Amino acid sequence: MGGTLPDLDSFFRSSTDPLFATLMHRHFTHSIFFIPLGAWLCWLIFWPFFKKSREHYLEYYKISFFAVGTHWILDLLTSYGTQIFWPITNHRFSLDWVSIVDPLLTTPWLVTFFFIKKYKKTSLKIIFLYTFLYFAWAGTQEWRAETAVLKIAESQGHTPERVRVFPSLGNSFWFRGVYLFEGQIYSQGILVPPFSQSLYRPGTQVKWISTEELLTSNEILNRQIRIWNWFVDGWMYALDSQNLILGDGRYSMSAEGFDTLWALHLDPENPQKSIKKTPDQDSLVKGRKPMEGFELLMNPEGLQMLPGDI
Repeated sequence: MGGTLPDLDSFFRSSTDPLFATLMHRHFTHSIFFIPLGAWLCWLIFWPFFKKSREHYLEYYKISFFAVGTHWILDLLTSYGTQIFWPITNHRFSLDWVSIVDPLLTTPWLVTFFFIKKYKKTSLKIIFLYTFLYFAWAGTQEWRAETAVLKIAESQGHTPERVRVFPSLGNSFWFRGVYLFEGQIYSQGILVPPFSQSLYRPGTQVKWISTEELLTSNEILNRQIRIWNWFVDGWMYALDSQNLILGDGRYSMSAEGFDTLWALHLDPENPQKSIKKTPDQDSLVKGRKPMEGFELLMNPEGLQMLPGDI
């Protein structure tokens, strides 16, 4: 309960503000300053069920505290962005080490859950060690992927102003790499095999858009543009410039393309009716390749060696 409590912000909605849910997810409930309050709420919910052992109330609070306190750490390792120091800053911190869904991480946790009652100390030691080693490995993979992107950019004569790599769904060896250079966002798919050289799939590019290019005399519309740019961490581009549809350059249904997972459709005539839209279910199902990373790891045919590699 404590481990999932911060994600109650997923249910925050507003009928008048189209970006309220976007603004609030991974907001104050994910801040390290929320941990004591979140632990108290968790403790309060379960307190009526502990009639026979209420003398251990402090221990129950400690358990809740550490459960709530692990949530922001796990979210920080993903690429969505988490406001861990709100209200000091609303910056969305992310390490881009692991996907929000990763069977190589969660499967051992689930297996341990079934053995922990009988082999408590041994199971805990094994799973803590595995988790630490996996995170260290994932961080190394992210660094290798970013190094590969820089090498690709250098081969094109580009000096990137910004670079980020994002693990694809379900693994930490097939990455989406993007970099910004002279007003263009470039993308490529990066395969980082554990014991061999990195490979890549060339991507494409789109025109990067700054908030200043879109600001109008309508302050409501300007607020939505600023929020969207903050949400996408500055990786904003026009999915449809004529109809004012803004994409998120961080995420795509293909690692090397710009098939955005969601977009902001602005309505200049009636800004309150602007909407955050996602692809229809059919295109989402067809475009998503959740096992692509594993498939490429087993059969990397069609990928290219990095410039300079032999």
